[in-house]
Amino acid sequence: MIDMHQAEAVVHLTINRPAKKNALTREMYGLLSRHIRAAADDKTVNAIVISGHGDVFTAGIFGEVMDGVEARACGLANKVVDDGTAVTAALELAQRLAGKPREALRASKRLIRAPWRDQVREALERERSVFSERLRSHDCRQALARLQRR
Repeated sequence: MIDMHQAEAVVHLTINRPAKKNALTREMYGLLSRHIRAAADDKTVNAIVISGHGDVFTAGIFGEVMDGVEARACGLANKVVDDGTAVTAALELAQRLAGKPREALRASKRLIRAPWRDQVREALERERSVFSERLRSHDCRQALARLQRR
């Protein structure tokens, strides 16, 4: 299922279902979510590492095996390390980050996420505008009229 260990200010969650390549069940998603929320609410926790038991993080990324280089290219990873060292590298990074001031880390995360949020907002606004325009179009009025005649 999901194993949880805490070392100082770092919580390490391990997806432990190696027989199924650590594929998550609905129950496991819920448990993982509860562990993450609990760690986020815990003032002594400054970093969370999620890993998979064995040599697979988790099955289900498009049903294909993806190495670190591909994961980085897709934006799923930000660093590639040697085989077998990912968890150790992640825990070391987490320990370094956990030693930083908590509020400074939160502010940094907000700044990092802001461009993505802004892009989503802009995309939604463009979608709303185009959709609204299309609803007012002659083509749409004709299609609605045909539906009413049926």
